[in-house]
Amino acid sequence: MKNKLLLILLLCCNGIILNAQNNYNKSSRFLKANSNWIFGDKAGINFNVSPPAAITSSISGPGFEGSAAASDPVTGKLLFYSNGAKCWKANGQIMAHGDSLLGNNEGGLTATQGVCIVPFINDTSKYYLFSLSDYSNPNSLYYSVVDMSLDNGLGDIDPANKNILLNATSLSEAMVAIPGECNDIWLMVHSYRDPEFIAYHITAKGIDTTPVITRLGDPVTGGVLATYGRMAASPDRQKIAINGQYLTNHLTYIVKFDPATGTVSNRIDIKNVTSNEAGHGICFSPDNTKLYVVTVGIIIFAPNPYRLYQFDVSNYDSAAIAQSRYSVYETAEDMYSTRADLKLYNDTVYICVQATGGSVQDQIDRINSPNVSGAGCKYEKKALNPLSGTRFYNTFGSDVVYPMAVDTIYQHLSQTDTAFCTGSSVTLKAPPSYDNYLWSDGSAGSTIEVTEAGTYWASYRDSCYNLYIDTYVVKELSFTPPVVQADDLTLSTTTSYQTYQWLFNGNIIPGATDGAYTVTENGNYQVIVSNEFGCSDTSAVYPVNITSIGSVAGTAHSITLYPNPAKEQVWIKSPFPVNVQISTLSGRAIQEYKKVTSFHTKYLAPGMYFVTLSDEAGRTLKVEKLIKAGN
Repeated sequence: MKNKLLLILLLCCNGIILNAQNNYNKSSRFLKANSNWIFGDKAGINFNVSPPAAITSSISGPGFEGSAAASDPVTGKLLFYSNGAKCWKANGQIMAHGDSLLGNNEGGLTATQGVCIVPFINDTSKYYLFSLSDYSNPNSLYYSVVDMSLDNGLGDIDPANKNILLNATSLSEAMVAIPGECNDIWLMVHSYRDPEFIAYHITAKGIDTTPVITRLGDPVTGGVLATYGRMAASPDRQKIAINGQYLTNHLTYIVKFDPATGTVSNRIDIKNVTSNEAGHGICFSPDNTKLYVVTVGIIIFAPNPYRLYQFDVSNYDSAAIAQSRYSVYETAEDMYSTRADLKLYNDTVYICVQATGGSVQDQIDRINSPNVSGAGCKYEKKALNPLSGTRFYNTFGSDVVYPMAVDTIYQHLSQTDTAFCTGSSVTLKAPPSYDNYLWSDGSAGSTIEVTEAGTYWASYRDSCYNLYIDTYVVKELSFTPPVVQADDLTLSTTTSYQTYQWLFNGNIIPGATDGAYTVTENGNYQVIVSNEFGCSDTSAVYPVNITSIGSVAGTAHSITLYPNPAKEQVWIKSPFPVNVQISTLSGRAIQEYKKVTSFHTKYLAPGMYFVTLSDEAGRTLKVEKLIKAGN
């Protein structure tokens, strides 16, 4: 019985974890998922082309605030979009169950951030569609589920998960989604007048309907329309800014955000923005050091130019932030009821300018270097204009936000790959204490046993539902099993090895560790060998009868094979018929013949083989290399 010694070169499960981007909106997945903006009246922008191009949509009618569009996070292809009242497929048709949504009031008063789309954590085909009811309520919060596997891949709203009420209390117009710390997302809304941030936790298990509520400061004061209108999260998820309109206090302020808990703290007001200016657009710079704020006058039917301010928020101090104010741009005085929204995308801040009255039309301006202080931020007018028959109006629509790290690649370094000796196997082990193990061959569990070289992988998830993919490159180490041969009283092997240990009747012969051993008595001899890779094996028993070993060795010298190379048949020159075993170079036996003087080779593939010749007693007479020629 042969014993194989397994060699495993995998020392431990060391690897490289590719960390997610520090700024959630810099990942390729985020940029592709938000590469189509749908907003305003039949308007949109396609960022999958360079330069970005204006496009059209099916959103139309009065009440143009609040919208969101989802695109494929890999290809950037538009999937669907909504204004909170309806949901459209990418082809512009309303989904079969995409009408009569309880949300943003199409045709009436609307919420500026009234729509938000959040992908399911554990299902790439499903999305939550959140909507705030119309501004006149004040707002309640609803959600529906969009399933892109329905309607032949065009998508539809699941009728069993449509118009689900999440919050019936009075909410403001502000709503954003922010990635958490554990493959999760926080949906942030704010109370209508009370100083409350309300955070809904979205995980692989779904939506936690009990929100995390943080109360900071005092209720807002002002007229009947006074409320908060827009929130913005810093790209590093450490701050939230919020502003409002028609307020007599707390027009714009910042809080620190904890993405692990959904709570906020350390509220400070942004001074140097007066109460006769209504807060509108708000946005952080890509490097998190600047805050851009748009304000407009609150005098209805009078010239109200919009103003764009830059604040340095790197020093988290109200007085220092107020002192850093820089007036980036102000529109012409002949524009009536002008409003504007801000949005950060791929290191550029875009400004959606609505012009009602006057000589200037809707346009999209942009800040090309928003990390730079003062005039160096490079404000550019009319970077994009709407297509004929469309209007940009004053809100861009909300971002589609993914968790910080859904797919984390964990791959072995080359020096920790796994190897096994020919004829053996190796057990591959994934790290313990994870969930949902799946191997490339479909097996479950944390280990599998493999007998062939190749690339294997295991996937598994942690408690945050992060997906890890561990790659194993398995190599087969070449090893030829030992065959004992005799020359008079000296035993040796037909192949050279790194180490030897001779055995007599199953017991170790002390000191017999050379490649050859001279016998002194009759019995059964074997040898344990290993090669340079550490692969080890024990030979078959070689019986020795000293009275005949010399004649056996002498006979072996007279045995030859011909022709060699051979095509279809090989003849054996021998004084008596012999037993034949044909093996591959790795030692795997593929053909055997008993008491023959010739054998066929026509079914062998071209190449080199070992031919072991033995006598009737099974003693090896000779091992020859045979070349099978091509036909």
